[in-house]
Amino acid sequence: MKKILISACALALCAGVATMAVGCNNDNETGVTLVEVSSDDVGRVNGISYYVVPEPAASAKVKTLTAAGTEYTNVASLQKLYGEESYPQAVLVAKKSLIENDGAFVTNFLTEYAGTASWLETQTSYSEIVTAINSHGGTTLKAPMLSSTVVTNCNIYFKKAADAKQGILSYMDAVNGISPAMFGQCGDDFFCDVDGISATTVDESKTTVSVYMPDGAPALSMAKMMCANPDVGKTLDFHVVAANAINSCVTYNDEANNADLCVMPVNAAAKLLGSGSRYQLLGGVTHGNLFIISSDGTPVTADNLAEKLEGKKVGVVNLSAVPGLTFKMILNKYDIEYTQGSL
Repeated sequence: MKKILISACALALCAGVATMAVGCNNDNETGVTLVEVSSDDVGRVNGISYYVVPEPAASAKVKTLTAAGTEYTNVASLQKLYGEESYPQAVLVAKKSLIENDGAFVTNFLTEYAGTASWLETQTSYSEIVTAINSHGGTTLKAPMLSSTVVTNCNIYFKKAADAKQGILSYMDAVNGISPAMFGQCGDDFFCDVDGISATTVDESKTTVSVYMPDGAPALSMAKMMCANPDVGKTLDFHVVAANAINSCVTYNDEANNADLCVMPVNAAAKLLGSGSRYQLLGGVTHGNLFIISSDGTPVTADNLAEKLEGKKVGVVNLSAVPGLTFKMILNKYDIEYTQGSL
C-alpha cells in the first residue's frame, strides 16, 4: 500500500511540474511571453526580442540605442495592426458643472483645441514646445526627440465625443474581455453632446480654469494651447503630471481641488468617471501611438505577426495599463497565445 501511495504522489508531482512548465514558460517554445519593462529597460534586457513603447519615447529609444551601437528600428504600428480607423488612447474630460455653467468658455476652448493637429504640422522647431510643457510641471520630452514623423506617430487630433463614442465602446468591449476590472460601465451621460453646449452660458465668477494632463503625447496635445495662448475667455492653468498621478487629479473628495479639464487614458476615464455624474467626455485626443521596436529590422505586419513573435519575449512599457491591454487585444485578434512572465 505504501508503494502505491508513493507512486501516486510521484505521478502527481510530475503532473504538477509539467503543468507549471506549460503555464509559466513559453519562451522559445510556443506563443508569446509578455513582460513588464520600464522605459529605462527598453533595449537593455537580454532575451527580449521586441518592445512595445509609446511615442515619442519609441523614436527616442530607437535613436539612443542605435547611437550606442545596437541598431533598433520601428518595426510595427499597433494602430495598423488594429486594422480599423483608430483605437482611443487618451481622452479629454471636463467637469459637468463647467460644461453646464460656462458653455461659452468650453466652446471657445474646443474651437481652439481642435486646431492642434494642423498647428503641430506647421512646427519646425520644437524647443519652444518643450520649454512650454516643461514650465508647467516638467517633462521627459526633449526637442531632439521630436520631428514631424514623431509628431505624426503620436496620432494627435480632437474627435468629438459623439464621433468617438462607438470606437471607445468597441475598444472597451475588447479590453474588458481581457481584464474586466479595467473599465467601468460608461453611461450615455458620460459622452457630452459637444454641439449642444450652450455658447451663451458664462460663469463670470470663474476666471481661471485648471487643465491637467500626463507627460508625453497627452502633454504634446496641449502644446498649441500653451504656446499660442489663445483668447478663450479664461486664464488657463496648465499642469503636466506623471502618468501614474493623473487619476488623482479627478478623485479628490473636495471637488474644488479636482481638474476642470483633464486629459486621461481612456480606461481610467471610463472606470473613474463613466457615470457622467461629475465629469463628461468631450472627445478623443490621441488615437494610437504605440509601436513595436526591435533590433530585428524586419517589418512586423498582420501577415507575419504570429511567425515573428512565436516563442519570443516582448517587453511592454506599462503592461497592466493601456499599452499592455492594447497589445493583448491585438494578440487575441490574431489568435496568438500569450502568457505573462517576468524579467
